[in-house]
Parts: sequence; structure tokens; C-alpha cells
Amino acid sequence: MDKGQLERYENGVYYLAKESRLGGKAKLSANAVLRSRYIKDKGKVFGYISGIGLLNEVGLTTQVPNTYEVVTNREANTLIGEVGKFKVVLKKPMVGEVDNNTLPILKTLDLINYNQFTSLSLDEKKTVLKKIGVDKENIRLLTKLVGQLPDYYAS
Repeated sequence: MDKGQLERYENGVYYLAKESRLGGKAKLSANAVLRSRYIKDKGKVFGYISGIGLLNEVGLTTQVPNTYEVVTNREANTLIGEVGKFKVVLKKPMVGEVDNNTLPILKTLDLINYNQFTSLSLDEKKTVLKKIGVDKENIRLLTKLVGQLPDYYAS
């Protein structure tokens, strides 16, 4: 930091300072911090945006969340906090852990809680599931994981 190469975003979060196109140092975005802390870093997936953010991602709403719901392996309990100016609710996955293989399945489990998804036709549902990466192998794993859901998800 003394040499000006490292900048502090917030307590515990530092980044390499880069020059902006307009001159001066480019600031790290809250979105980048959120994603690298709780969703994906160096190619490793360990979380995803859920709730309204997920519905927006797959095109089922144009609403932009003012509070981001994030399902992540990096939190054991539900936690409400902030990253920059974003309010964030961190949750653990319903079942298993988030990784490249389970990501489409866990997103599917989230989507079935929303009328915007369940009210779609079968063809529309298939289109949405393709957007999040669901394939035949994911369906097999989904079938296995459904048996592991707690009772309150199954009722």
C-alpha cells in the first residue's frame, strides 16, 4: 500500500490498483467484490445469486434486486450484511455444496419456488433450464438430491 500498488476496498479486502482510462486509479466495483468473495474466484465456483437476481438472470423479470441473495459454500448460516453499497443475504445451499456440477441443479431448486417459473409452459421451462446449464446428467443428479431435501421443502 505504501508504494501505491495495493488499494484497500474495505476491511479485509484489498486489490491491485490499476490506472483507469480517464487517469487516476480505477476503483474496484462492489459487484466484483461480491462475486469473488462469495460466488466464483480463479475459476472455482462456490456460490450463485438467487432470488430476484436469479429471476433477472434467466429473463423472468426485469426487476433489479436492491438486496442480493447469495447461496454460497462460504457461509454456514444465513447472514445479512453489506458489500460496498449492496445489501447482501448469504445463505448456505439447500443440499450439498455449490460447484460447477451442482450449480444448475441448485439454481433449478431455487427457481421452482417462484411463480414466474412454475407458471411457464413446458417448452418455456426447458428454455430457462438450458440458460442455467441443465442437461441430462444434471437431471439425474437433481433426482438424487431431491431425496435429500429437508421435509419442509418436500411438503
